[in-house]
Amino acid sequence: MAIRKQITYLNGRVYGCVDLGTSVDKNDQDNFEEATSALVFLAVCLNGHWKVPLGYFLIHSLSGSERGNLLKKCLELFNDTGAKCHSITLDGASCNMTMCTSLGANFDYYSPNFKPWIKNPGILKCSEIDQPIYIFWDAAHMIKLVRNTLGDKKIIVDQENKKIKWSHIVDLLEIQNSKGLHSANKLKKTHVRYYENKMNVRLAAQTLSSSVSSSLKFCEHLNLLKETNPTAIFCEVFNDAFDITNCRNKLAKGNYYLPINNKTLPHIKQFLDKFKSYVENLRYEGSTSQPEGELLLKSQRKTGFLGLIICITNLINLFEVVKRYEMSYILGYKLSQDHLEVFFSAMRSRGGYNNNPNSVQFKTAYKRLLVRHEIKSSEYGNCSVLDTCSILFVGTAMRKDADAICDVNTDNNENLALFDEVDHDYYKHLPALEEYVVDIVKYTSGFIVFKTFLTTIGYN
Repeated sequence: MAIRKQITYLNGRVYGCVDLGTSVDKNDQDNFEEATSALVFLAVCLNGHWKVPLGYFLIHSLSGSERGNLLKKCLELFNDTGAKCHSITLDGASCNMTMCTSLGANFDYYSPNFKPWIKNPGILKCSEIDQPIYIFWDAAHMIKLVRNTLGDKKIIVDQENKKIKWSHIVDLLEIQNSKGLHSANKLKKTHVRYYENKMNVRLAAQTLSSSVSSSLKFCEHLNLLKETNPTAIFCEVFNDAFDITNCRNKLAKGNYYLPINNKTLPHIKQFLDKFKSYVENLRYEGSTSQPEGELLLKSQRKTGFLGLIICITNLINLFEVVKRYEMSYILGYKLSQDHLEVFFSAMRSRGGYNNNPNSVQFKTAYKRLLVRHEIKSSEYGNCSVLDTCSILFVGTAMRKDADAICDVNTDNNENLALFDEVDHDYYKHLPALEEYVVDIVKYTSGFIVFKTFLTTIGYN
């Protein structure tokens, strides 16, 4: 977490310097380095509903090997408490990759020694069997990197030499804006102009989604777009991969938005095999130096693609480990970095949503959260409810009083005749609607009828 670069003198002590827990008195130093970040370790319970910060270090910059030493010490102390650590979650920063490789991991996908896990350094102190710690690259960061790769490179070639184009998604948005109706997706201008909101995970997930995939196929069926099937498959495949790593509900019943359990395990293993085969054959468009195109998993932008493969692979392996603790399922969201992001949000909220606290403010907020042992994020409100005044709303209950229905008097033939005289049939003057609009209206109407039918059945 970034902190303000500021030296503060408080109660006879100097704060704001780099502090790695060495207990060096900063008052006796003339040349000390100012800290710019706080490196935080957070433990999340896999078979419970709690999380707790283990410690933090004020740093300016640390090499991968130095981070590895801190992680090793953290794991040793964590193991001394009796708790079991079987996974580590981090983002795709190069320093974090070096940290893991310094502890024995190997992220070279095409190497025979490919090993996205490390040995638990704390296990060496006890008599237990050697147990790996699986490394997870945060899926939310990975889906953003995949979206950025497609958006920046514009074209990716699949295993059938067909082109996956970013322009298809841009053209889909233009069609929806020109027709005035969206084809059951959430695409907006902010999704296409992703470079203005690169940190927003929701924009990336909604861009590479199954709804966008269906919309592309729908427009190609109506001859509004051409050769969009490779792009549609790309969106659908990465949507399914992200769903597996982002499941938060043990009762979920989606195609791939599922918990890992004995029932869903074969289904997810089958998807992993197809996903690996698909990603392994993705490459850039050919150039003069490389006519066949560079494979994405060998390129400089492989992190997002390789990260999702590692996440699903380690998720399956981790489930085999936790079954010995009588856990019947595992949720992919438990292994995301969102828990740490929520903790950082709570840290900032302690200072009035200060997104740039100094070291003293960071330390104070950290203590308050640790002592109260209650981690909360933003309250999303400017004031609290002080009275019982409610807002009027339109309910779904059907009125049964006589005033709710206006009956037509069919006995008054004179009024009916007058009505027929002044009435006109305007239908023949209406312009013909495009097939795109007609299909969307049919889909929306069917949804309304279905929901109305369920409501009626419920009240009866």
